[in-house]
Amino acid sequence: MRRTLSVLFSIMFVLGAVLGPVAPVMAQISLFPTLSVSPLDPQIVEVEVTPSSIGSANFVGNVTVTKIPWGTVTVNLDANVSSGWPATVSPTEMEFTSPGSEVFTVVVVVPQATSADEIGGVTVTGIMTYRGGTSTAESTGTVCVREFIMFTPSFSTQIVKTNPAEVSLKVLNEGNGREAFKVELQNANKIRDRGITIEMSKTQTEEIDPFGFDNITMKIRYDGTKVSGDMVYATFKVSSLSAENISKDVVLTINLQKEGLGTHIELLLEHANARIDPPLELEEVRRYYREDARTWSLLLRLRRADRFWQRKVRGRTYPFLLPGPIQR
Repeated sequence: MRRTLSVLFSIMFVLGAVLGPVAPVMAQISLFPTLSVSPLDPQIVEVEVTPSSIGSANFVGNVTVTKIPWGTVTVNLDANVSSGWPATVSPTEMEFTSPGSEVFTVVVVVPQATSADEIGGVTVTGIMTYRGGTSTAESTGTVCVREFIMFTPSFSTQIVKTNPAEVSLKVLNEGNGREAFKVELQNANKIRDRGITIEMSKTQTEEIDPFGFDNITMKIRYDGTKVSGDMVYATFKVSSLSAENISKDVVLTINLQKEGLGTHIELLLEHANARIDPPLELEEVRRYYREDARTWSLLLRLRRADRFWQRKVRGRTYPFLLPGPIQR
């Protein structure tokens, strides 16, 4: 018995002496492959969208597989975005028979008119399948939406039936961020010289949510003591507070005859006839207005038909503002 134990201890001593130096190396040898997915490049992508066009973000990454002791390793890739935007990864499947690395791409589509407040977290998941099991690895990135400023100012009506009259200027925020707008009467002195005053309830809108609006009330008075002619044009400049170089002009037309202020025509005729010969007759002025009204009505119908063609048929934006129904 003692002899047997002595032999066993001798054998163990010899094995320890032989295998001791290679034990650390053996410990580093894995029987299973390892998977890693590199961080997405770039980490953050800012996308530009408009009310009529989508945006896209592009990322690149690498899949690396090491320590493949035997067989074939398959890696399946999938991409998703926290905001729910569609994302595609290519290729969706890779095969490795030896350690190596392969490139993949990710494309994230951002819907049109997406709010600038939205952020999409992109996650790419790799699932490695090998003989004997599976393992996973992930990589992430971020998609931001660039703010665009777009708006439409329009008057509630261009018909002024009484003196004084009241109209409303509606400012529609068609951008994808909260925005406030400033309103300025460009030709205030000229309007005042014509005997007309325009009072605005405010000169700046509230901060408007995307695709929301705010109204500014305007009171219009004509004192009737100065010669104004049939047409008076008030030009308003509407500009973004965060980017004053982005602005639009909107014109309010004050037509004394059309706006139901025909009682002032006789006063104007008295001033006009004092300076011209032969004098104008009231019926002549009204006949001229009727012809002018028919011409402008035809032009307005043609413009509306063109707007329908551009928007509904060609799918394009219509950059001009058209008035609503006009009582003549």
